[in-house]
Amino acid sequence: DVDATDAVTIAKGTQAASVTGGTGVEIETTANGVAVDASTVTATTGDVLVGNSTTRIGGSFVAQNGAAVEATAGNIKAYANGDAKVLGANTSVTATSGDVVIDAENGVEVDGAAISGNNVMLEANTGVTLSGAASVTTTGPVANDKGNLRIHTEGGGITLGEGTTVSAKNNATILADNGNVTQNTDITATSGTIDIEAADGAIVMKNGTTSKTEGNGNIRYKAGAGITISKINAGTGSVTLDALGNLTASLDSKVTAGGLAIKANKVGEKNAKMKFSVSKLAVNSKTDVYVDNDKSVTVIDAKGDDFNVNRVKANGATEPKNSGDIEGLAAENGSVDLDVTGGSLTVAAGSSVSASASTDLDVSGSVEVDGTVSGATTAINAGESVAVNGSVSGATTAINAGESVAVNGSVSGGTATISAGSDVAFDADGQVSGGTVVITAGRDITQEDASISATGGYVSDKKVNAAVTATGKATLIAENGSIGLVKSGSANYVGVEASSIAANAAKDVAIADSNGDGIVVDANGIKAGGSAAVHTAGTITGSGTISAPRLTVSAKSYESGTVKVNVGNTLSVNNFNGGMDPLLAIFEAKGGRSRPDLENLPNKTIVFYDGRLLGGDIKIINTLGAIEAFPVQTPELKSEQGIFGNPVFLHDELDVSNPMAVGAIDFLLLDIPRLTLSSDFPLEVEKQVAAAGLNPTTSYWFGQKPNDADEKEEDSDGNSPDVKGDGDTPATENQTAMN
Repeated sequence: DVDATDAVTIAKGTQAASVTGGTGVEIETTANGVAVDASTVTATTGDVLVGNSTTRIGGSFVAQNGAAVEATAGNIKAYANGDAKVLGANTSVTATSGDVVIDAENGVEVDGAAISGNNVMLEANTGVTLSGAASVTTTGPVANDKGNLRIHTEGGGITLGEGTTVSAKNNATILADNGNVTQNTDITATSGTIDIEAADGAIVMKNGTTSKTEGNGNIRYKAGAGITISKINAGTGSVTLDALGNLTASLDSKVTAGGLAIKANKVGEKNAKMKFSVSKLAVNSKTDVYVDNDKSVTVIDAKGDDFNVNRVKANGATEPKNSGDIEGLAAENGSVDLDVTGGSLTVAAGSSVSASASTDLDVSGSVEVDGTVSGATTAINAGESVAVNGSVSGATTAINAGESVAVNGSVSGGTATISAGSDVAFDADGQVSGGTVVITAGRDITQEDASISATGGYVSDKKVNAAVTATGKATLIAENGSIGLVKSGSANYVGVEASSIAANAAKDVAIADSNGDGIVVDANGIKAGGSAAVHTAGTITGSGTISAPRLTVSAKSYESGTVKVNVGNTLSVNNFNGGMDPLLAIFEAKGGRSRPDLENLPNKTIVFYDGRLLGGDIKIINTLGAIEAFPVQTPELKSEQGIFGNPVFLHDELDVSNPMAVGAIDFLLLDIPRLTLSSDFPLEVEKQVAAAGLNPTTSYWFGQKPNDADEKEEDSDGNSPDVKGDGDTPATENQTAMN
């Protein structure tokens, strides 16, 4: 027990001095401090105490020049009113199984020396500096608040110099209340967490330095100013980077973790993105976010204990710390620019990616949006597929996928664009909406559960869900596939609600007006390489052409002189009005010539001109009301007025050399087995039948029985021709091509 009113010096003279206490060593002085110089102070079974927390030694505590302060079984605690210094390559302060506490009213300096204990706590008012080959480590065991390291300064900063060693067997806390933390060396926590905070300053990691938790513990950096990171590795644990200033990267920076949560004024730079390798990500930025992640990642809301670290207190015990909720990936007053270079991106349900400016997501793999993605402009570019189960929106919204796009939620924008290398598919709740909508698919564009029934060759008036909604133009392009899938007995349509519609498919097209207001065909038209089905309960208008080898058009009416139908094989016109009231629909056959003068035709007229259908059929189907008998107009029998007035079906310039070029012409009135001719139907019709090359004794002519046929004659399946629901079309029930 050394008690002095002046300095206490344990120094080397002719040989090293040695102070050994079998139980412990206590050194106290009221002035000028304590110096252990090239000598040893050892407590065999007790503590080495230099002052205490209430009665500090006057002056400074210094151990230098190879001095050794040791406690074999107890603690080492030094409390100084001045500085605390441990200096020299061979100088050590070691508590073999106890704690080391060095607490100075001024600063703490460790230069080249080694400090080690179960727990190590360095406390200062004006700063802590580690330099040379200094080493500050804890030994554990990892239990009962052991193995913890704390370096804390109330004023001034903390500098961990290059070449120093900072390592904790359990948890490490580096805490500067009113200064910067400068990390020029590695920090390791073997079994616990790392907690680094500059409450009122900045944290700067030198390029090439690493903070690592070997046991997958969490890591947290928090700064009142900015943070510059190098390498942070939490394994499968979580990392939090919380800065009031900007988050920037050194040249060799990377964060590796299971989860990463960030708060900052700005994250990365446009030309110097933050580099991450994380599985879960949450970022809240006041301005911009520039991030590059090299593996599959999910955008989450970072909440709760998953992002806690263990704050080491002055007594070596711990308490949990986190930075509060960090939700989604957000740029409050800027842009989000996220690259996922080595996998997929998922936006978790309930989470979001948002920006006041642009949101740009570039992903080498697939993208799944279960939450929301938004921005003033929003772009999702995926090397593989995109699935939107939540929502994607922006003043301008674009989704580009190397493979398929599945819309099970909503995609919206002033302009909304989807481009897929293969299919674009909508489920019953999926929708793309905008002022202008453009959908381009390498293969099919389909809508699940948007079916409308088909009976007897026509489509009934049943609304479908709108997969595509545009206040302006909607354009659908299936480069090598179909738009909608036409199935036997039912028709699956892509429901569209837009001011005008354009569609182009290499195979089939099936489009339905979802609200029944009508379809305006854009100037680019509706084109199919296979069959086309266009359905509305309203009117078809517009300036474009509906074109396909096999075509079904279902509408209440067609506006005069606008929409043209270009058909190469089979044409079905299904009308829903109280009578056949197409309002002068113009159907132009494949290879058609210039439009004839139609001014003198009756108002309610269907005109089909240059009718070479390559042996196909024409069906005019009316679901309500009555149909008057139609004359067949061969080149020898043309009439602009018709025999019975309106409506009139006019063939203009049939192929005389091949009068069978049209094939079957069917006029079907549902619920009436046959159409009946008026009593004054001219007898000359049989002559015209013969002129067309048909046998009047075997041909049905608008329901007129053959000359040698009984009224009850049945076809091959036992049904009378043209009976609704027997599964036959008039063309197959008759033995000739003209019905």
